[in-house]
Amino acid sequence: MIPGIATEPITLDVQAGIPVRIAPQLGREPAGWLVIWSDAPVQFHALPTVAGELSLMPSTSARVRLVVL
Repeated sequence: MIPGIATEPITLDVQAGIPVRIAPQLGREPAGWLVIWSDAPVQFHALPTVAGELSLMPSTSARVRLVVL
């Protein structure tokens, strides 16, 4: 089963090596995330977090738009 998009696009300014916490309040665990736009090549790695949230580590500094699945 392919998860659907659960949020509107979220715009973030991220810095390399500084974790970003996203709390989408879905009422369930996020299935993942999808970067839909960025102004630089950036990758995110998931970090351990509390239930219902995402904690992501960006590989480089960038402005991004992502959606939570």
